[in-house]
Amino acid sequence: MRRSTTLLLTLPALLMAQDKAPETIAQRFKAEQPGLDKLLKERDGLAALAKAQALIPEPLPAYDKSSPAAGMASSSEYSALMALHSYAGKAALVAGDWEKALGYFKKAEDIAKTNAADTVTSLAPTIESWTAAIANAKKAMEEGAARKAELKAKTKRDEREDQELKNFEIHENNIRQGPLQIARIKGSLDGLKSDSEGFNKAIDGVQKSLAEE
Repeated sequence: MRRSTTLLLTLPALLMAQDKAPETIAQRFKAEQPGLDKLLKERDGLAALAKAQALIPEPLPAYDKSSPAAGMASSSEYSALMALHSYAGKAALVAGDWEKALGYFKKAEDIAKTNAADTVTSLAPTIESWTAAIANAKKAMEEGAARKAELKAKTKRDEREDQELKNFEIHENNIRQGPLQIARIKGSLDGLKSDSEGFNKAIDGVQKSLAEE
């Protein structure tokens, strides 16, 4: 229920603050990323590692696959967690702690793999919905071609006929936008898959260096 402005003005600041949505991991990472980059550039591995570690929650949040919207929110958080563990791994390398770096890179890889797999599951209903909408729209346009032409030819239409014509416009929009939306989603999923495969080189390199010690 929406509170009135008058009521909000009478609430203590503490209660008003409770109405604000908590800051996400992704938001915190975005705010702190320039500082992490600066520390790594300055080769201050210990400070960079401490900063990255402070941003990583314990325990890690579970991925919420309950709906496409929840999945997208979780995917954003998991992408930030992957990046934070990657930063921690880089910082550990700069600090000379190769074992710790390896652990963080492996954890980043695990997070990225979970993100890729669970986001596929979360967004499958959205892809299915768009696929069905496109098929239904094409069928409706084919079967209603004559009716659409008849409606468009009329100089005057009643409310029901205007709605019929609007329905054809909705179908046309689904036919145009559906493939674009599906391609966008699949592109995002491909990007997450690429992230999950992107730690092989770093992990192999650290493992090789440790083996040579």
